[in-house]
Amino acid sequence: MDRDHLLIERFVKGDAQAFDALIHEHSPKAYGLIFSFVYNRQDAQDLSQELWLIVYRSLKSFRFHSSFYTWLYRIAVNLCIRFLKRKKTALLPDDFDTVELNHTKVIESKETLREIYGAVNKLPDKQRAVFILRNYQDLPYEEISRIVNISVSSAKTNYCYAVRKLQNLVSKDVLL
Repeated sequence: MDRDHLLIERFVKGDAQAFDALIHEHSPKAYGLIFSFVYNRQDAQDLSQELWLIVYRSLKSFRFHSSFYTWLYRIAVNLCIRFLKRKKTALLPDDFDTVELNHTKVIESKETLREIYGAVNKLPDKQRAVFILRNYQDLPYEEISRIVNISVSSAKTNYCYAVRKLQNLVSKDVLL
């Protein structure tokens, strides 16, 4: 039995510190995922709080059909997609000095970053989610498929379509 499983069981039995431990363990990655979608610190903080509130209310019904991490990311992705549909505005990062994309290239041009983030925002929801999970979170397709609730082949296909669309939308070849 893994640590998350034990913490969830302790929480269900009334141990509030177990929930605090889950937050401590998973908050940094969850926040990073959310920020990858919304590109704004305040929105990411607000959505992170909303995420943990949803988790708190729903954790007693968690059935361990997937890992806690996968379940948490699925909630976070859905929360971000709903937020972006409501917001309907172009989202750009708070800090445009440098951004590391796919851990291999550091992009320093603000115009290039605006172009990339604008293009990512134009992707359909599933393609955007798969692209962000793959490029910004470095997740394998198997994990992405569980988070987005699609097959592995569909995750790969959505990623390929996203990259093609981004290559067409972004004038500089900085994504690969």
